[in-house]
Amino acid sequence: MKNYFLFVVFGLCLTAFLRAETGQPPATLSVEGRAPLTLAALATRRDLLGAVALYTIALYTDGTAASRDNLPSPDVAKALRFQVSYVEDLRRRVAIDWRRELLPRLELGAAAHMQGALAPIQYGDIVLVEYVPTRGTTLRVNKAVAVSGANHELMLAFLDRWIGQRPLSEEIKQSLLAR
Repeated sequence: MKNYFLFVVFGLCLTAFLRAETGQPPATLSVEGRAPLTLAALATRRDLLGAVALYTIALYTDGTAASRDNLPSPDVAKALRFQVSYVEDLRRRVAIDWRRELLPRLELGAAAHMQGALAPIQYGDIVLVEYVPTRGTTLRVNKAVAVSGANHELMLAFLDRWIGQRPLSEEIKQSLLAR
């Protein structure tokens, strides 16, 4: 009986861990001053030949096909949600600096500010980049605002990192642009 109890507890813990690592982002995302945005696409960044999930990227739009086709437009509300699924493990360290990957190419001052905001992120943390026309781009780290009211160019820099001409990962680009 004792072994059965331990087996059940182990199974529940394993299930919770796997669910957290592969947890689905919400189907909708509320942003300031807009109707909720709808999950349009999802991708997972992996390392060590796909064995280790680092983070998931969710792309949100207003749910219309036109908004997906016009993502670069400043008239389209959009959001990117990153959820960290990597657990720091000294035995299986990844070779890439995954925290730095989350940042697009920016001016030195802006990059330094955002690196400081992202430096402490760890397993389970959420980074949200949202753009609302007339309100600008907001960067949140676990609901704390790191950047507020930035221009549309910041959102375009984040989008370019993942779905631009030279994306960080072609596999992620294809997942985020899949219909």
